[in-house]
Amino acid sequence: MARPKWEPTAQDLKNAERLAARGLSMDQIALSLGIVPSTLYKKKKLHREFTEAIERGRATGIAQVANALFQNATGFTHPDSGQYFPPDTKAQVAFLSRRDPENWSERRQLELTGAGGGPVRVLHTPEQAADIMKNMLPEYEGEHEELQQKGGGADADDHGE
Repeated sequence: MARPKWEPTAQDLKNAERLAARGLSMDQIALSLGIVPSTLYKKKKLHREFTEAIERGRATGIAQVANALFQNATGFTHPDSGQYFPPDTKAQVAFLSRRDPENWSERRQLELTGAGGGPVRVLHTPEQAADIMKNMLPEYEGEHEELQQKGGGADADDHGE
């Protein structure tokens, strides 16, 4: 007997929204609802309210985490205990590097120059370099085989001890 077709109920919509808010992936949401991921994707296409519930959940989760990050970055007093939590530098850097990356991201830039700051000198074209490597390869293969026969090289069990 075939399994009955799954249709999202009002409770399934609430659960999907709650799970999406917690950051679960689509596959994890599907499995939590007792369906396979392919069913979830099909039902999202067929039921707009199902897609909207998941999108609302994702937005809620992002907003909650963003608010918590902002509070950690700026410092806050816990509403229940009255305990003050001072601003956290790591949270400030995380917040600023994502919200204002032009001014706050950790950019890494590498510039290559030749001698005395001049242009880099190219000794061989890529084709010439390939020819040189081809000519070197037979020598290397012979050395590699010789080392293997003697029990040395990178594959030896003693690791150079």
